[in-house]
Amino acid sequence: SRVAHNSLGLYYTKLQQFDLAREALEKALKIDENYEQAKRNLVDLYIEMGRDFSSKKQYAQAVESVRKAISYNPESKVSHSNLGFYYKSQKQYLLAERHYLEALRIDAEYQKAKSNLVSLYIEMGIDYDERGNYQDAIRYLNIAKTYDANNNTIYCNLGHYYIQSGSYQQAETALLRAREIEPTDRQTNINLSSLYVKWAIRFGNASNYNMAIEYANKALRYNSSNATAYCNLGYYYVSIGQYSD
Repeated sequence: SRVAHNSLGLYYTKLQQFDLAREALEKALKIDENYEQAKRNLVDLYIEMGRDFSSKKQYAQAVESVRKAISYNPESKVSHSNLGFYYKSQKQYLLAERHYLEALRIDAEYQKAKSNLVSLYIEMGIDYDERGNYQDAIRYLNIAKTYDANNNTIYCNLGHYYIQSGSYQQAETALLRAREIEPTDRQTNINLSSLYVKWAIRFGNASNYNMAIEYANKALRYNSSNATAYCNLGYYYVSIGQYSD
């Protein structure tokens, strides 16, 4: 009977005997193609199979399994979120984004999908940064902010990308926000110090040595081991005729 095959499928699923579970559940549906419980159990089975493949880093098989789950229930937020993760693990970022967003369309408060989407955008930012595409890195980190306004890594990385693009004011705003979230974060303080060194250089190149001194000292406030800040500060003092402290 359909009930017996369905129960057998559940039993095999718990034992992680996935092929036998699938066979039993498909038999239940062959008896009654509208048997909703068997459909739900097949969705759960394919989700579990996806997790099992993922644990072995077999992401292509994980994708195939979860796509089957979606074929039985296109409105499964878990399936779409997991599929997004498996695509992300293969660096298929746009496909990952599509399925995370689909999970959030189904349930706008689904925290796992939100968290995964933020992680995706952070990873995309790093990827664009490594290729020197700072504008796209900035674009995706700004989107990430809309899903998690209190994530130190978003603002820290965003500050770095703004520095690389020469947008110092925006870099400072992002990095100070990162520091507000996590005051002792080492990378945030290093990035702030780097920003102020570059800003000081900009002032120095414009022969505005007093401002260059102010910003070089700011750099040292956030990283007292910044050798470039000390070296440049000495030059700025020489430039205004101040040879000793």
